[in-house]
Amino acid sequence: MRTQKTTVRHARGIVVGCADAGKTTLLYSLMGKRLEEMKKIKSTRGLQVYEHIFSVKDESLIATENLSRNPLIRVPKSSLTVKNDLIEDSPQDMAVNTENETGELGVGKEGTVKPPVNPPYISEDRSNSVSSNALVAGTLSPEVIEKILDAQENEISVSMIDFAGQFAYYACHQIYMRSDAFYILVLDMTKNFEDVSGNQEQQPRSVFSTWTYKRYIEFWLDSIKLFSGPEAPVLIVITHAEGKTEDDIEKFFEGLWRLLPREDRLWLSEFSSKEEDEFAFGLIEMNEKEKLQDLQSLKNAIVDIVSDKLNTKIPVPSSWALLEHLLKDTGKPIISFDEIQELNKKLPEEYRLESNKEVPHFLSFFHSHGLFLYFHGEATRTHVILGIQWFSNAFSKLIADKKHINKDCRRQHLEEWEHFNQTGELYSTLVDALWKDEKSDIHNTVSFIRYKNELMAYMERLRMLVTIGDIDNATSWYVPCMNKKEFDQNIIKPNSEGSSILCFRFISFAMFVFYRLVAYCMSSLKWNVASDEDGKCLFQTAAVFEYKNHTVMLRIFNKDIQLQVIVEPSSLVIDTDVSCEIGSLIHNALNELTKIFSEKTNGGFQRGYKCQEMSFIPEEELCRLNNDIQCPCCPLGRKHPVDVYETRRFWEKMRTSDFCFAMASVADLSDRSRFAKLGMATNDVLSQACRDILELEIHPSHIFNKVKASPVFKRMRPEQEHLLLDSKNSGYQNFDISLTYTLIRNVCSKIPKPSKGKWGEEPETGDITVGDDIERIRSIRNSLTAHVCSASTSQTEFDNTWLLISDICQRLETFLGKKYLDKIYFIQKLTLKEEDEDAIIEKVKEECEREKSQKDMLHSLLSDMQDIKMILKPEGKEAPNHDSYS
Repeated sequence: MRTQKTTVRHARGIVVGCADAGKTTLLYSLMGKRLEEMKKIKSTRGLQVYEHIFSVKDESLIATENLSRNPLIRVPKSSLTVKNDLIEDSPQDMAVNTENETGELGVGKEGTVKPPVNPPYISEDRSNSVSSNALVAGTLSPEVIEKILDAQENEISVSMIDFAGQFAYYACHQIYMRSDAFYILVLDMTKNFEDVSGNQEQQPRSVFSTWTYKRYIEFWLDSIKLFSGPEAPVLIVITHAEGKTEDDIEKFFEGLWRLLPREDRLWLSEFSSKEEDEFAFGLIEMNEKEKLQDLQSLKNAIVDIVSDKLNTKIPVPSSWALLEHLLKDTGKPIISFDEIQELNKKLPEEYRLESNKEVPHFLSFFHSHGLFLYFHGEATRTHVILGIQWFSNAFSKLIADKKHINKDCRRQHLEEWEHFNQTGELYSTLVDALWKDEKSDIHNTVSFIRYKNELMAYMERLRMLVTIGDIDNATSWYVPCMNKKEFDQNIIKPNSEGSSILCFRFISFAMFVFYRLVAYCMSSLKWNVASDEDGKCLFQTAAVFEYKNHTVMLRIFNKDIQLQVIVEPSSLVIDTDVSCEIGSLIHNALNELTKIFSEKTNGGFQRGYKCQEMSFIPEEELCRLNNDIQCPCCPLGRKHPVDVYETRRFWEKMRTSDFCFAMASVADLSDRSRFAKLGMATNDVLSQACRDILELEIHPSHIFNKVKASPVFKRMRPEQEHLLLDSKNSGYQNFDISLTYTLIRNVCSKIPKPSKGKWGEEPETGDITVGDDIERIRSIRNSLTAHVCSASTSQTEFDNTWLLISDICQRLETFLGKKYLDKIYFIQKLTLKEEDEDAIIEKVKEECEREKSQKDMLHSLLSDMQDIKMILKPEGKEAPNHDSYS
């Protein structure tokens, strides 16, 4: 243990979803809990941590029987050796096989490990021994050794976190989300996607009060992508399926896939090993036998993810197992760093961790696995949170709904609580009242008050709250997630001068990042909060600060955090040096706050600007544009000029001459970007629309036989024939516009034909049948391939084509009942990287080459047939029917 390393094999799963979806019930079912236990389940508050709840062994998910003392670090018995002179026979049938010359520990009855009775792990100094059950006559007990040693090697332990569905607790969830976790999203199939969720404990004035069930689904998926990366494993499980038919379940899944964008469907489909892996359960009403059978497919999917999708092999020093056990054996939810150092000193010197280096590294390792809370080199390092559940409970009690606070608090501190619930201002006396001792939870509540300073320090470090001052000689705090004050636009005085709006766009709803940013500005940046006659200018969706005689306004709108600098009428001039400094401070703050995000998300946000119509213009896009151009991100019909220099000058230190030179150097890149966007719209959206039209009449499993019975089959190229054969398994996903157009034209009979009555002719402006739009799609695609040599599109041509594409998508949305316009608008606003543009252009080139090859072959064939025709034609006579030969 002194010299070797052991491999920690651990995975973390997180269960998310709305309130009452059945998340805890699902976990209990996977654990094999009895029906009587599941009926007693109460709604989760905050989150519930289940450490090492499962193990993966022999490709099976096994519920752990004893959850109380399972260590993270276990040393494989086969790798641990001891000297023979240290081995003594145990009087309790735990003797080591002394014939083993290597000195490896033996295995006793029932496969248990036989540790030496007196291993030299703990100092013999009895007077300084820790008060712990781990010590037996100055040594670690045999039971401790058996827990540290891994008798079942190569098992992966799985811990689970059950997130509460009520929105009030979302503020504490993000600190537990990491890139090395997998997720189970639980959905209630009795909910309608478009209905307002009615999530339990909704506040009428909350931003969540109007959210639909669809919006919550998007929120959870976007949050996972933001905090864990775009490739995080996610399993979708629907519940409340009791009494539902297979058709009902299939219809729910179909509706779910319809509302998700294509990239999300592709992402989620990666984690179902089989086509039938769509998980639907009626958990409470099922008997044990049926439950085990139905849950097995879900267990198999979890095993596949834990075994193949996550990195569960992390080498650590074997000696760390000793200190981990001593910490767990204290039974404390929080411990001082000095106490940990004392525990470490109890180990003999050769097994002791280095105090100043290895102990912090050891604690940081457990922090990264979500089992401890510890920040090295900061004020909070004086104590370590060992009880993650305990810490979560402490915060949950502070932000609890009115019906969950204790009776004494409701009687004696109701006014304080109502003020807190409205403004987020939390007084010290209210903290004590919310954490006051109750018979139902005496251990935790007493501990909360005892460690009040340490708990509040950790919550402040995690930006869950921030100290705002002293009230009656006691500290008070601001808890952003509790603020329900509506923003009043009138706090901005008339005739004030405002900068352009700098914007940071996240891939997820950014409210909780906004909360942490406001706390950061107050604590780390020490910015003064502006005040008005109603108190501090802190609102649910905005915060106003004062900095160097400038007013700083931060606002949150959906996925955007917006920053604007304002000066009062007396000044009338914004100091651009100050505004640039403010922009840099906020940008750096967001980088620091998102360090816990996955490295795959590049910080989780994109920097840009708001135009006068409040469209988001990515910074890279604006930097490529000439001054006074039409806004590249507003939809057609709402175009307006953008003063590029005036937009950027508040946030970038630049001279007009530098700006003009920069614009001239990148102007030609815009033509290339426009061409790439047309390529995306054609290959991703219009091509998908054609596939959907084809599938409306002919199911993929029938297309091959349908085509084979048609004359058009003789014109199919080998690769097209292969696609037709493979469509039974892959559907139409690999069919391009050329192939789908050919099939719709020659095989489909129910699709409305072009207005002119036949295929192959360009439709007029007023022709709007489905057939007309199919012809337009073919024409757009041909026009794109014609421009492939230059790979550029002018602004005028782009605008005209984009308007045509938008009109087509709008009509096809009505005809097919599917969404295409959202994707078109997304592409229009997208900022493409150079490598992305290269990939799109290369794809268009490939299509062009394939088309050219086909045309060359056709021309050659027609030339040969013309020669045959001339040979067969009788000399000196007309043969009116000879065209049939060609």
